[in-house]
This record gives sequence, structure tokens and C-alpha cells, in this order.
Amino acid sequence: MSFSKTAIMDLISLKREGEYWDFKEKYHQNKAKFIHDILCLSNIPSRNDSYLVFGVSDHGEIKGVSNDEGRKTQAMIVDMLRNASFAGGNVPFITIETITLNSKEIDVLIIKNSDNTPFYLEKKYKDGQTCIPAGTIYTRRQDTNTPIDSVASQQEVEYLWRKRFGIDLSPFDRLLHYIEDKDGWESNSVGRYYKQFPEFVFVEDKDSEDRSRYVYYAHNMMNSRHYFMSYQFKYHQTILYEDELIVMDSGRYTTSSPRWEILSIDKEQKIDVSYNYFIDRSPEWLIHKFLLDEKNQEACSAQRRFLELILVFESVQEKEEFDKLIVKNLIYENLDIFCKPKLSGDTAKRTKIINTHDIQVAKFLNAKLRDFRSHKNFKSISVKYGGQ
Repeated sequence: MSFSKTAIMDLISLKREGEYWDFKEKYHQNKAKFIHDILCLSNIPSRNDSYLVFGVSDHGEIKGVSNDEGRKTQAMIVDMLRNASFAGGNVPFITIETITLNSKEIDVLIIKNSDNTPFYLEKKYKDGQTCIPAGTIYTRRQDTNTPIDSVASQQEVEYLWRKRFGIDLSPFDRLLHYIEDKDGWESNSVGRYYKQFPEFVFVEDKDSEDRSRYVYYAHNMMNSRHYFMSYQFKYHQTILYEDELIVMDSGRYTTSSPRWEILSIDKEQKIDVSYNYFIDRSPEWLIHKFLLDEKNQEACSAQRRFLELILVFESVQEKEEFDKLIVKNLIYENLDIFCKPKLSGDTAKRTKIINTHDIQVAKFLNAKLRDFRSHKNFKSISVKYGGQ
């Protein structure tokens, strides 16, 4: 579950704690106890972000933290974690968001989901009489932390290690996990294979080259030459995912094909809005990043020109909200920007007119998406402390 004010309100309304959220009326006075709570929430079995919610009682009563003398900033908590000796240097990634509920401020410590489980200390950490022993692995069972003087069970520890290596997942989810480890792949004559688990392979179907289709975003490159090609990700002989990639800028840049959206905004005048997009964390977006040669400056430059025209949404929900604004005519003063241009001349000239128009629309919508986000952030009651 991703962070939002509504999500935290829903958890508080349950009037109980759970596997990935814990309530605290006040901030910890003891640093060892604070780190223990963070370790437990970092080592949950599910792949959710975890929440340590300050200013709320165990039973969901909102108390607020404005008068809490022990209230801490994100920078203070980050510094506390850095001063603890985490094994392998793997420190949980945290942020703090402050929201207002019932006219009271509460702080939400967000512990980002990570595959670096299990988190534990390689040296003991002591504050007063409270001590976290070196090498001790904690977790959280439903709404209860592993006691600080105890350890997670053998089964729980084994699961956390399986989570680190991605072998707790289905083959498809493992694939998405490995795609993010771009350096873990090795090239061969037909594509690539994942070195740690070579049964996962990426195959380009060079016989599927399609040079007959034209897309406007290829004309934002230094060289508009492009073609499409099919690809597959396989597990042994099973196809886990297949789609098309597009090779652009005369071979300098390769990416997964973005998705299309077409919205009708004026049925009487038959005016439609179309755009290409990715959803962050979707397979297409992960593969887009997987295919980019980050060491190639020409490829990186081509990617920047490509993303000038492609909308990248943070979530499906954000896309749906933005689409509603388009359909309700809330992001533009008139429809002129979307009206199809008048065509004249030979085929080459007509194609250029269409591409120029589509590029203008794409840049317009991308600018409006940035405005949309800025407006949301401006109105948000969330306040982020410090920096990490």
C-alpha cells in the first residue's frame, strides 16, 4: 500500500495495529527501542511499506504530536540509524510525513519496502539498560513485534532470506525483480540471460522487424529512422512476458513500446485526445529502464527526447485522475490544441504536419501533467522533514 492521507486514515479507523503498521502515542525516549521497532517493521514478510504512526494510541485514538518534547525530524532519525552498525551497510530507507487529522498533527514514519531483508545489526547497540544484540533478527507477526530479548523463528528468518533473493515470488514476479538488477544480466547471441538464474532469458525476435509503422515520437529524435521488433522474457521454455520494442534514432536508442490512450472530449465535433504513456513500476516501464544503455550518452540523450513526449504516471490512480481532467476540459482553455490540422501537399509533407501536431499535443499534455502534480503537492497537507 502506498502512502496517502486516506490510507493512513483507513488504518487508524481499524482501531488496531497490524503487520505493517504500528501506533505510538509519543516518540521513543530510548534509541535502542526505537531502532528495534524499525527493525521489526523492516523485516515484515509482505512487500508493503511499513508505517510507524506517532500521535495515535494503540486503539486508534488520535492524540497528536505537537506537544511531544521527544518529537524527531527525519534527519535526526536518519542520523540515529547511521550510527548503528547495520550488517552489510544495509540501512532501512525511511521518510517522515506529517498530516493533520481532527486538527491534530500526527507523524508517519514510512519504512520503504526492501529486498535487503533481513535487516540486523553486526554490532550490539545499547541505550541505557536496553540492548540490541549483534546478529539478532527481528520481525513482526501480525500486530506483534519480536521481543527485543528474543529472535525471529527459523521459518521467519528463512523466509526473509528467500525474500532477499526473490525466490519467495512466482516466476513472473521474480522476473520483474531480476529486471531491476540490470547488471545481473549477460548478453549472448540471441539476447540476454540472468547470470544468477540463467533459466530466465530475454530474447529479441529479429525476424519480426517491422519498418512500415510510423510513430510521432520517433520524429523527436536526431534521426527519425526507427523500427519495431518483438521480444520475449522466458522462464525455461515458458513465455512469461512478450511485447514489442522500438529501435529509434537510427539504432542508438531502444525502448519498450509505450501504451496508447484515446479519450473523447467533444463527441459533437468528433475531437479526441490521444497520448502515449507508461505507469511507473509497470512491466513496460521496468523493461524501458532495463533496455537503456546508461553508459551511452547518445542513448541517454535520445531517452530524454523520448520522454518529452511520453507521459509517465506515478500510478494507475494518477492516470485516471488526469484523464478525468482532460475529459472534463479542466486543463485547457479551448480545444484548438487538439483539433486535427488541415493536410495538404504530398505524402511526406502531410506526414510531417501530422507528426508536428502530435508532438505539440504530447508536450502540452506533459506540461499539464507536471502542473497537475504541482497543484496536488501544493494543496497537500503533508510536510516532509529533512532529507535523506
